[in-house]
Amino acid sequence: MLADRIILTGKKYLGTPYVFNAPSYRTDMFDCSSFTQYVFGVNGIPLPRNSRQQFLVGTPVPLQRIQKGDLLFFTTEKRKKEKELLKSDMLRSI
Repeated sequence: MLADRIILTGKKYLGTPYVFNAPSYRTDMFDCSSFTQYVFGVNGIPLPRNSRQQFLVGTPVPLQRIQKGDLLFFTTEKRKKEKELLKSDMLRSI
């Protein structure tokens, strides 16, 4: 199953240092979105570089229907005020 392969790939990089704005496709450092971009990409699912872009290419899924391997996106109060409002009852899933 694809979700299992994605999870196994991600587990290989547990403990890799977090570096804010880490470059794409490096495996010696990650930030959140470079990690998901890499792990999904090597499993045949290309993702954009940053989390906002990743959110936009996803498909909305009700919280009750999320599955293993889905990406969950959320925002903070500060960002809500900045323009990007996420519906609390919907998530974007890839």
